[in-house]
Amino acid sequence: MAIFFVQPAKAATGKQELIEAFLKDVINVNIPAETLMKKYLCAANKDTQQALDLELYRLRMKLLGQSKKVTSHFGEYLKTYNELPENERDILTGKADEDSIFSFKGEQGIAFLILIKEDKIASFTTVKKGNARVFITWCN
Repeated sequence: MAIFFVQPAKAATGKQELIEAFLKDVINVNIPAETLMKKYLCAANKDTQQALDLELYRLRMKLLGQSKKVTSHFGEYLKTYNELPENERDILTGKADEDSIFSFKGEQGIAFLILIKEDKIASFTTVKKGNARVFITWCN
């Protein structure tokens, strides 16, 4: 008799659905940044609010440059961190966080990582630190 646990896959699916919904709303220019922040992002503090606004604007511009093929099927362009080739897994993170990291690779070299914490998007921005990248998180 074999017992299978499907919770991690289900959790990843829920996180992926959150990211897909977020990306679809990002490309909808009728949805203001403030609404996106309240609905999808963890709470930014007053010191980081302006930087988050700018990063959200940049993300929107990147995604608006993608074809309908990409924007209609975001899920096909998302991978979990563990699905990435070894040479692309260069984010400084704990092993426990790896299940909460997703990669988006679209057209024209557009690629970024997304970090989920407590059912909200904690970051979609990384910076280079030595030979690795680190997330800039917006959470309080």
